[in-house]
Amino acid sequence: AILALASQVSGDECARLSERACLEKRGCRWFSLKGNSPFVAQLFGRSAKDVTGCHDWDPQWYCHHHVFEAVQLRIHSTPREDIFREGLSHFHITQGSGENGNPHHKESTCNIWCDMHGTEACFGQPRAKPAKEIRGINYGGRFVPEDFLGLRGTHEILFKDVQKPQHSKDLSLCDVGTADAGDRMTQFLDMNIKAEHFTHMVELGFNIVRVPLGYWNLIDFPDSSTPSGPQEITARFRNLQNLMPASSYRKWIDRVFQYAQAAGIKVLMDLHTAPGGQSGNQNTGCDLGEDSNLYFDTDWNRQQGQLAIESMARICAEKASTCWGIELLNEPYGPHDERRLPRETLKHFYAGAMKAARRHLHKDVPLVVNDWPTWIKSYWKHNSFSYAEYGHVVFSTHLYQYPEDWTTDQQRARDSFNQDLQTLSDFHKNTGSEIFVSEYALNSHGNGKGDDGFDYGAMTHWFVHQFNQHGLGSVIWNYDSWHEAWGPGQHHQRVGPKPIPWADIHGHREPIVV
Repeated sequence: AILALASQVSGDECARLSERACLEKRGCRWFSLKGNSPFVAQLFGRSAKDVTGCHDWDPQWYCHHHVFEAVQLRIHSTPREDIFREGLSHFHITQGSGENGNPHHKESTCNIWCDMHGTEACFGQPRAKPAKEIRGINYGGRFVPEDFLGLRGTHEILFKDVQKPQHSKDLSLCDVGTADAGDRMTQFLDMNIKAEHFTHMVELGFNIVRVPLGYWNLIDFPDSSTPSGPQEITARFRNLQNLMPASSYRKWIDRVFQYAQAAGIKVLMDLHTAPGGQSGNQNTGCDLGEDSNLYFDTDWNRQQGQLAIESMARICAEKASTCWGIELLNEPYGPHDERRLPRETLKHFYAGAMKAARRHLHKDVPLVVNDWPTWIKSYWKHNSFSYAEYGHVVFSTHLYQYPEDWTTDQQRARDSFNQDLQTLSDFHKNTGSEIFVSEYALNSHGNGKGDDGFDYGAMTHWFVHQFNQHGLGSVIWNYDSWHEAWGPGQHHQRVGPKPIPWADIHGHREPIVV
């Protein structure tokens, strides 16, 4: 009776639509009961069908109030029992793109999440369908080394005796202009790309590895030219190209795919650095002092950037199902200011790059547009790319907080992400496009060592199950680092006082479907 009453929500404009009509109408979702399970009848009786069909219900509200709480009232079972979890998993939610002919729907199932912190309360909530959920980890700092990560060989080989320029904040790869620069890079890549890393990722329950690449790993500039920019900057850009020809990096890129295929994990290729730099941050391979110092905004640099994306597309096509997709550009400047890099300019660049990539990639291989939450909310929510013209386009964002003082209280740490999570949820519910978080981290809560009392495992558990209910999932930064909190893959056995229980957090190990 409770379920029947709950199903009669006044003002439901989607009720009585067929499944096909439901998936074509924006704001409507198809709620269904799939699979045969004796537990469903035991938990719901005959009223299970009363919470199916086409409705405009909120998925979080549906899974918790319509399903989870109804089961509790009926059988007074604990949510931690297998019967409870298995029964809820048969309730599916599908939301169409609203575009005729686009087969890529948002699909999730009802799931039970029990907090690892405090009273360990349990909730019913949607979770991305297992075959589509991204349980990812970044393999950063290899092709685009970052000083702060401190990977093996960073200081003792790659940056040995290298001085950072006066106006730079940190050492970066474009400062390595030594005669033996190529040998240094060779040693560094050999030390940091290992088969056992990929096996370890799979053991922890990850199904996608994101691999950041620089444009110099993918293309050579013609006639000894460089990306355009001031003379003192282009000299540093030339150092990137002088490390070795782009073709020489293929053996390590191939090695990544070889190890990934053998381990059973998919690869997301990411253009981490555009010619001229989409920002001046060290993560572009060339620290230019301020993030607003960028030179990607010239026709020449954007033209070469498109060629780099097309090169990625060729590699992805060659690697077939081991390649999940390609991310077109990492972290374009800036989180709140677009004067140096207008989003209209980026959209025009992406449109050309997508068409170049589709010359090599099937239209259902994801092309990923990454941007900060500010622009996901204010620009990309209203500016999409049609499936008919561009194929399957997915959006991603990065969620970081850098408080002046460490946030050591668990609830305050979670609350600091509320605004960004609302943006993620709004985009997921109210657009026809899929979205996921391609970077987040465990930074700014402590030193991550044994005397750090912050519960990183509980925070990670909360992160993952926020992201997989408001999108396709997430990709943690990073697999490894000298700092425990920045490398919770390698350091999973202890970050702070406890392990990061990745296998328990992920819960299921279904491979992602490509």
